[in-house]
Amino acid sequence: MPTDLIARRHLRKYRAGGSAMQVSEFMRRGIVKAEVTDSLAQAAERMRALEVSALPVFNGVRMVGIITERDMAHAIAERLNPDLVTVFMRMTPEPLAASPADTATETVLMMLEHRIRHLPVLDCGELVGMVSARDLLAVEREALVTPA
Repeated sequence: MPTDLIARRHLRKYRAGGSAMQVSEFMRRGIVKAEVTDSLAQAAERMRALEVSALPVFNGVRMVGIITERDMAHAIAERLNPDLVTVFMRMTPEPLAASPADTATETVLMMLEHRIRHLPVLDCGELVGMVSARDLLAVEREALVTPA
């Protein structure tokens, strides 16, 4: 898998001198969310309209999970009806999260280690943003292409 190649090839460089830019400097703010009662179809439409590939999932005011395009693809592959299946039924509960003070390098390493592409950003337990692998690739571009 390409992620594994990136991890092995660049892990030493990331640890030695990757980006010290903090997550708070590049995270996406103004996050749109899904509710646990939303159907997969509703969440997919929201994601399409906003051109995002993951949504934090809330039960009222509390974030309880994350739903991604991958979660939806698995549901479709299982021939589940996206109008009848709720986000709650397919979300990843209690996802890993980044902190606004984490560095881009720390966040890349967390994503590589756990094989994930999206992280909510929590500050004192409150959602303040989202970070995707795509966001991090932009930040880490030089570390990825510059030989050690």
